[in-house]
Amino acid sequence: TQTSPLAVSAPEQIRGARIHMHGYGTSARMELVRDGETTCVLDLPRWDVGWQLFYRFADPIDVRPGDQLRIRCTYDTTSSLGPVNYGVGTEDEMCIGYTFLTP
Repeated sequence: TQTSPLAVSAPEQIRGARIHMHGYGTSARMELVRDGETTCVLDLPRWDVGWQLFYRFADPIDVRPGDQLRIRCTYDTTSSLGPVNYGVGTEDEMCIGYTFLTP
């Protein structure tokens, strides 16, 4: 789980989002955090490495300066024969969240 401030200096809207993981991923969730309250941006309860889609929202999510994004990725590494490291190879793993913002 990682929480980071959004780099916005004026009100904007999240019009879409995407999460990227590899084959050990099992689920992922992205949330907007504002004043201690959370709003779900994207929830993938059953991750499939073949579904690396960019989801465009019918209803954009308003964001403003001071808001944060929290991303949580979970993994099952029990099938691995050795340690699993962060990396770009399919035998590695990662957790990256993308958003499409517009003013």
